[in-house]
Amino acid sequence: SLSISNSSILSLSDGQYAFKGLEDRLTTFKVKNCTYASHWEWTQLEKLKNLQVLEISQSNMLEIADDFLDFTSKWPLTTINFRENNIKHMPQKAFSRFKFLKRLFLDKNSLMSVERSLLPKPADYLASLGLSENGIRELPVDMFSEMPSLTYLYLGGNPIMVLDAQTFQPVWDQLKIVILSDILHCDCRMSWMPRMEPKFRLVKATCNTPSKLRGRNPADMKTADLEC
Repeated sequence: SLSISNSSILSLSDGQYAFKGLEDRLTTFKVKNCTYASHWEWTQLEKLKNLQVLEISQSNMLEIADDFLDFTSKWPLTTINFRENNIKHMPQKAFSRFKFLKRLFLDKNSLMSVERSLLPKPADYLASLGLSENGIRELPVDMFSEMPSLTYLYLGGNPIMVLDAQTFQPVWDQLKIVILSDILHCDCRMSWMPRMEPKFRLVKATCNTPSKLRGRNPADMKTADLEC
């Protein structure tokens, strides 16, 4: 395991590749609250073979470069934590080759949208997905398709107003904790939530409109409460 924190990084290595001698042994690499001189140089990590945990958080990464997958896709990653980096751009298939991925955290960035192509298909092992506190307004209908292990879903703090039944139906019964939007427009399009018998421990969602339902959780309502 190797961690770097509270530092200004000019480069990960003086040579072409970083962490010489650790190519087969390094399984965890964490960077927290650091600044990098330019963009992240994924080429310097190309020789790592067994990296399972990658964390770059609170480090103002701004974007995941298009070459990220080219140099990292052979890693057997199970956890990726890119929280609080002000990320605005990601390649459409940024994490799609990490077939053993169990946890992905992209919370507190500046993402405006996400696509299903971002993740492996199927994502057989993905159990935790964090997308909270971004700028995501809607989710594609296939966003959670082929995710048989998804258990924890975090979407709070996004300007999502409507939760589509088709989007959530593939995983709704298996979720244990789901944090949704707090500015929902609760009308008949949300009537599927009370009909789905909750099997999870916690669901957090809050209506903002109409005013008569403000502050209520649509999962705790009756279908008749959700009118168009």
